[in-house]
Amino acid sequence: MDNYDAFAPFYDTILGVRKERVVEFITPLLQKHAPKATSLLEIACGTGNIMGEYKDTYEVAGLDLSPCMIKVAKEKFPDVDVRVETMTEFDFGRSFDIIICLFDSINHLASFEEWEQTFASAHKHLNTGGILLFDMNTKAQFDRYRGRDPLGRQYGNDFVIMEEVDGENDMESYSNFKIFAQGDDGKYTMHEEHLRERTYPMAQVSASLDSLFSSVSIYTEKGKPVSDTTERLYFVCEK
Repeated sequence: MDNYDAFAPFYDTILGVRKERVVEFITPLLQKHAPKATSLLEIACGTGNIMGEYKDTYEVAGLDLSPCMIKVAKEKFPDVDVRVETMTEFDFGRSFDIIICLFDSINHLASFEEWEQTFASAHKHLNTGGILLFDMNTKAQFDRYRGRDPLGRQYGNDFVIMEEVDGENDMESYSNFKIFAQGDDGKYTMHEEHLRERTYPMAQVSASLDSLFSSVSIYTEKGKPVSDTTERLYFVCEK
């Protein structure tokens, strides 16, 4: 699994707009499926972007594989329990009412076995009636970006170039990020990150979840029925 260490200093800036859209979408789902919840754990929390939005509503905690991401999260939220742990085999020593895993983090796992390990770890850390909410990119998402010209964006004085590279099959996607960061002396330093995502059929994911959770609901961002062209799915799984 990729750990995003080179990405950490730029993570908040690049995901800023997307964070607002995600929070706006998932908040009603949390209220609907876990109206009495008081605690929330974010796995693959990065710098704590989403977790931080809920710290006044829930007792929050977070974990991420990247020490650099967790370092930033601790600086932003010194009173929050954030730890360097894997999403597949984490052990917080306590349970939560809500566990979230967003920004298609689960797609970065190396195999479906690791997806299932993550589901099991989340289930173990949920209180009875608690929910796991996560999103995933689908093959349709990969198809839309595959073969596209490199995309460049400017963030303040820094520049990011993202290039999509064909995976080994149509259920994989490779992304190369080149980040050109301006230093205090005006000179630029290039940071590079190579990311690979994998996806699996919705039926396979649903079957695995159904074997663990008492109920599983599936949502799309625009409220449309799930189809072969749906690019992102949100799962809400109740223990």
